[in-house]
Amino acid sequence: MTRREAIFFHFQKASELTVARATYREHITELFEWMLRADRVDDDITSLTLSLAGKGKAQIISKQEGVIAGIEELTFLLKKKTALSFVPLVSDGARVSKNTIVAEVSGDNTEILACERTILNIFGRMSGVATETDMLIASLKQLPSAPEIAAIRKTPLMMIDKKAVAVGGGLTHRLNLSDSILIKDNHLAMLQENVQLGSLEEATAEADPAG
Repeated sequence: MTRREAIFFHFQKASELTVARATYREHITELFEWMLRADRVDDDITSLTLSLAGKGKAQIISKQEGVIAGIEELTFLLKKKTALSFVPLVSDGARVSKNTIVAEVSGDNTEILACERTILNIFGRMSGVATETDMLIASLKQLPSAPEIAAIRKTPLMMIDKKAVAVGGGLTHRLNLSDSILIKDNHLAMLQENVQLGSLEEATAEADPAG
């Protein structure tokens, strides 16, 4: 196994970040429900006051050139949690120019307006992260031994940020603390204080089940 193959084997978990995986489905469903609750979509006083009955269609249009991410997630979420019809016009990973229509949402006007912020927040964040990742990787390609870009942080939006990095061409790194052993300075400090293991070699040997 080459060094690059080893890096991808240990730090690319993109295959787990798909709606085909139950854990990912549960994560994005809970996130979507939390976002809707936080926005109090059932109490949209503007739509209720204006009595916006009837059906309509909305288009999601890119405001700048970039890499699209979030298509898979929104296709699944809107079908599962709403009565809206979601029609993507591009795929995840597609590079689009400014003013490209990337998807259409149709259904009751009140539901479109109630959910639009949540839909756009997911789309905007994931596409933004994918675009920045793609740009960063492109800027490093000229280096003789270009480093891999990995999302080592677990942000509040967690899995969708990791997925967006993968769509942009980066590595996901660990998805959670159970993925693999990663000994950090805090671990070493506690080991040194509690069990008198101060060096990386000693800590690695202690953590190695085969040791």
